[in-house]
Amino acid sequence: MKAVVAWSTYRLLCGLFITLVFMVLASCARLGVQDTSTHHAGPRITVEELVYDFGIAGPEEKIKHTFRFRNSGNSVLKIYRYDTSCGCLASLLSRKVIPPGGTGEIRVTFHTRRFEGKQEKTITLYSNDPERPKLRLVVRGIIKKDIAVVPSGVNFGKVKKGQAITRHVRVLELSRNRLEIKKVDYDPRLFSVKTSRYKDENSRGIDIEITLVPGIPAGRLNEVITLHTNLRKRPRIDVPVWADVLGGIHVEPDMLATGKVRKGETAQKRIRVFSKDSEFSVQKVKCDLPFVSLRVRTIKKRKDYEIALTFSRLSPAGNFSGTIDIYTDDPDQGVIHVPVYGVLQK
Repeated sequence: MKAVVAWSTYRLLCGLFITLVFMVLASCARLGVQDTSTHHAGPRITVEELVYDFGIAGPEEKIKHTFRFRNSGNSVLKIYRYDTSCGCLASLLSRKVIPPGGTGEIRVTFHTRRFEGKQEKTITLYSNDPERPKLRLVVRGIIKKDIAVVPSGVNFGKVKKGQAITRHVRVLELSRNRLEIKKVDYDPRLFSVKTSRYKDENSRGIDIEITLVPGIPAGRLNEVITLHTNLRKRPRIDVPVWADVLGGIHVEPDMLATGKVRKGETAQKRIRVFSKDSEFSVQKVKCDLPFVSLRVRTIKKRKDYEIALTFSRLSPAGNFSGTIDIYTDDPDQGVIHVPVYGVLQK
């Protein structure tokens, strides 16, 4: 009987101990939650962006932008005042008192008159945020006269053959003189070009839409599209266009850096020439560096090849750069050019 009573007492004490442990853990958890919630106590101003870059504008423009912010704290945010640098005007579109979770806006206008070149204007918000009582917002860009071309050139990058890809260039009208594109010179076998006027909040001018023709042959493209304008100072604008049109044959890497190589040694890095779909064969390979010899190894007939480089013992030490030409029987990629560079050690 005594053993039964002792066992019951032991079970009761264990139960009380476990209950006490759970109560302590729950209390600690609640304290942890309270600590986390009070870590961000007070007002806190959070903005979507600190810097607005308007790009390029003319000397007679009004650049407009709205900065948006919110109160991410747990008490009322108060905007005391705001200051602007020379040439900028600002107006608070929202109330000065913003509750937790509420949002606000400040509208900024930058008059570009009297300015030229790179510009950076600041707007400073003063609030009761204890961590950021002074918040600095920035409007930046470049002021130019007459016209500007953005971007100055178009790089399509790597494009699969048969793919029609479009890029845009904008000719910005930066003066009161109306810009006109009288004529566009381009190769219709490579591109289609369309022009149209545009106007948005902070810029205006002519949009040039450039599309690669799907039937363009594989290989590297380096062309120029010429715009003829009505402006005396800029009657002609040349827009360079680049593309690497990929056919069925792939080359890895398309530019070979051998690193440091000793004379008479074979470079550790090699060129792989392969095709996943079509069949082809490597007819021959050449390099314009006289001290480089090339060896072609067939990994899979009419599908996969490897090219290794060996450097003559009579090679001059120092930096080198050249081109490897890979000749194939593919009608679209008869010759593939691979730049090669590195350092020869004694």
